Amino acid sequence: MDGTTALPMQMYSAGQALCVGIGSISHRRPMQDTLHYWSSKMFLSEARDSNDFLAREQQGLYGISQTAYLRYFEVKHGIEIQEPYILFDGTLVYEWLVAIQEGVDLYKDLFDTGKKCMGIIKSLNANPLFAKFARALYTGEVYIIETLEDHLNQSNAPNKNQGERSTRYALPEFRNNIASKILRGIFKPRNKTFGFEVHQDHLEDMLRIMAADCQLNNAGHEIPFLLNRVDEEVRKNFSPKILRDRISVKMATYSEQLFFGEVDEHYFRKASF
Repeated sequence: MDGTTALPMQMYSAGQALCVGIGSISHRRPMQDTLHYWSSKMFLSEARDSNDFLAREQQGLYGISQTAYLRYFEVKHGIEIQEPYILFDGTLVYEWLVAIQEGVDLYKDLFDTGKKCMGIIKSLNANPLFAKFARALYTGEVYIIETLEDHLNQSNAPNKNQGERSTRYALPEFRNNIASKILRGIFKPRNKTFGFEVHQDHLEDMLRIMAADCQLNNAGHEIPFLLNRVDEEVRKNFSPKILRDRISVKMATYSEQLFFGEVDEHYFRKASF
């Protein structure tokens, strides 16, 4: 079994310094054996020329959110590692990615590997529907709330102008063939409830694995043990501060105005007591 997580980097007004470090850990393998690193600079150098890069940028293949960039390579990492059972930190499917063909192809590749995967949603605060059902759950209970297709077909509020509910966009290929097979639910191992996403064919196996690995001695954070461990390891090995400091030094050397205009204001705060 494997737990996977990743960290994004820094955003500036002129663009994004997108560097993604991804690692995974199992009960038999340390994270150092499968560290992966990707950066936006690497993709620019791989483009055939500047016109090719700009064309792909316009198609949304580079100019995506930090989270989408991170999640793309997190799934890619999951495809490449050897473990047949994988726990992802977060949702199993990231919605932004299923709006582009490269993202849909990526998830098709993941499910075609035969690996059994589950996404663990550690906090339900941003999901009122999940949070409502979570309050009714007893220790040891599991509840399937909806499919991913249900989730994509609903929005937080009706469209006031048309009297209809809008839908989250996903390519028809994904919506029609995959979304209905992804189950979204909640699980309460002891005191804290968390969410999950899993393919319907993998539900029983992954529920057993998840329940067996939950860290019941960690009150309020009773997610599977591997996700706690891999999160610690990734944050230790991929510090965003190192890259931010290097970029800040380069900007300060080039132009003081650029430095003060671009660097996050938290950088200039002094400790107060």
